[in-house]
Amino acid sequence: GTNNANFATPADGGSGRMQMYLWNGSPQKDGDVDNGIIVHEYGHGISNRLTGGGSGSCLGSAEQMGEGWSDFYGLMYTQDWANSVLTDGFNKPRGIGTYVFGQPNTGLGIRSQRYCTNFAVNNKVYAATIPAANLPHDRGEIWCATLWDMTWNIINQVGAINPNIFDANAVGGNSIALKLVTQGLKLQPCGPGFIDGRDGILAADQLLYNGQYRCAIMAAFARRGMGFGASQGSANSTTDQTPSFSIEEAILTLTQNVTQQTEGLNVTYTNRVAAGACASLNNYLLVDTLPANVTYVSGGTYNAATRVVSFNVSLAAGATQNYSFTVQINPNTYFPPATLINEQVTGTSIPAGFSATSNNAINWVVSNAQSHSAPSSLFAANQAVVSDMQLVTNTPVTLGLSGNFFSFWHLYNTEEGW
Repeated sequence: GTNNANFATPADGGSGRMQMYLWNGSPQKDGDVDNGIIVHEYGHGISNRLTGGGSGSCLGSAEQMGEGWSDFYGLMYTQDWANSVLTDGFNKPRGIGTYVFGQPNTGLGIRSQRYCTNFAVNNKVYAATIPAANLPHDRGEIWCATLWDMTWNIINQVGAINPNIFDANAVGGNSIALKLVTQGLKLQPCGPGFIDGRDGILAADQLLYNGQYRCAIMAAFARRGMGFGASQGSANSTTDQTPSFSIEEAILTLTQNVTQQTEGLNVTYTNRVAAGACASLNNYLLVDTLPANVTYVSGGTYNAATRVVSFNVSLAAGATQNYSFTVQINPNTYFPPATLINEQVTGTSIPAGFSATSNNAINWVVSNAQSHSAPSSLFAANQAVVSDMQLVTNTPVTLGLSGNFFSFWHLYNTEEGW
């Protein structure tokens, strides 16, 4: 056959086998002379051996990214790092397998798009449906495009390029990216999907660099649809993904100054907003809609027509800020009033349900001499001696848990000094 190449990876300890082919053209080109293809095929040995403990059988899931890792290694080991500058990721697209088509290394090669951080050149993204299991190269293009973006993000964060990628101890963002991807292979599970692969790289960053490059990593993955809220679904399906282009979500916590409050009194609510460590918040509108049983008092910007309290939030990455507002609980809204006693004193004798007692002959009586509401009131005459006159309900009144009131209209006319 022609126009092909492959690499068989048995379990750890067994010898791998690479097969190379001639490529059509006049004259035909030998794939053995194309370093991009050679490194790509060796890349299968790396990814198969390092994923899942060396069995060589952990990259069989429908969503596996083997072709993407191999393209990544092909790019990393054929890039002219000694003559590269910080802007080359954007300005100098790269192809894979360009020699066999008689192209320069900036040609299209054997992929549908060249690898480049410029979205106008390469716009591959993770989506709800990605290329199926029988299209591993198309699917791998998404993965490699993301890893290439990540590499240049880290290069620009570090501000340096290792001119000799084979010197693992030299300083450079390219060497760091290569270490992260390779270490990530060891940390991801057997049968990984795209998000497993992303999380393996994040774990590698935490393990090797204490999370120093997390933001650069997440920026690359979020740009290609594998952000904070992304889900791969089953690694054995290429049609159940949930993409996300968010680097990191802010955390919003709502608290109140009291857990219980009496009607008619105030409650202060506090929204605590924490921006993600890798993403600032700019002109974010925080809103709270007030229910009908409270009245706005203060805090934020209040729209009486919509009953909405709002705050405009702008926070630097990693910053935290509190946004508070106060409302009054409207009386009688949570607990409608219940009248337990309402004695109008409409008869001519002590009302039923009450007992009048006294320590002498004079006691409570019903009088129509004065009253707040017609016709009568309860009256106890002033005496020249110390007296104790009581008016008591015959049956105890069961009160509510809170908010109980006992009131009556009264008039005192006693001798001076008492």
